Amino acid sequence: MRCWLALLLFGCLPALAQHSAVGEAKQQTIEVQGQQVEVLSHPWAGRQHHGAVIMLPSLGQPAQAPGLIAYLRDELPIHGWATFSIAAPALPAPINFTTKAEDVSKAGDGTVQSRGNQASAQRSDEEWQQLRQAQQQYLGDAIKQVTPLMQQYPGGWVLVTENQTAALVMEMIAQRQLTMPNLLVVVNPYSADPEYNRQLANNYGLFAMPVLDLQSPDGAPASLATQAQRQLKLAEQVARRSRQQQLALNLSQPTAYAECLSIIRGMSVAALR
Repeated sequence: MRCWLALLLFGCLPALAQHSAVGEAKQQTIEVQGQQVEVLSHPWAGRQHHGAVIMLPSLGQPAQAPGLIAYLRDELPIHGWATFSIAAPALPAPINFTTKAEDVSKAGDGTVQSRGNQASAQRSDEEWQQLRQAQQQYLGDAIKQVTPLMQQYPGGWVLVTENQTAALVMEMIAQRQLTMPNLLVVVNPYSADPEYNRQLANNYGLFAMPVLDLQSPDGAPASLATQAQRQLKLAEQVARRSRQQQLALNLSQPTAYAECLSIIRGMSVAALR
């Protein structure tokens, strides 16, 4: 009965192209700014029903991004959270190459040569601002398209994101361009814009929801550089139950994933109380 109802609900969303059976991971597409963007969703898989999680991987990564995002995407549904992973904006080309303005917000296709946790070359303040605005416009439009799907899973909602994408999301929430989730989870957050990266932690003071800041030893140098500052800023948000967790293991090691899952599970349920 539940599968039949889910199928009926998905059938009422003409913007989506269905690719797999209900009850399994569903690979879908949404249209964002005239382009087809991939969304990978996993429905509830257990008796617990807490809500939904949006997952935004590193810049340039597709919805099926590997690593921690993939692990959480598969594991959280078992613990009562449906997951929706969205392809991230493209990783910008180095500044010695010409990139069309309309291309900077395109979803990643997984073919970029640079890694999503590597800082890019210097740009002017104006160029950085224009780039962030284009990427944030993409993220806002994509999340807006996915929101109707989340309504199938009533309860709270959690946003999990990493690296440069996390910095973009933090600014969007701080500037009220994005609705605050019940819990924001950022993994090794940083901005490749040096000036903005130095101010990144100040966003935490503008949040009204709890934040879980996960820092791993193998995070980008720009993320490690602000770790202490972010920790101090989060310590001021005790009433909101925000915290920073410094991981003992690199996120290149799958053994670190279970620790992240346990922390996120605990904080996500507490955020709904």
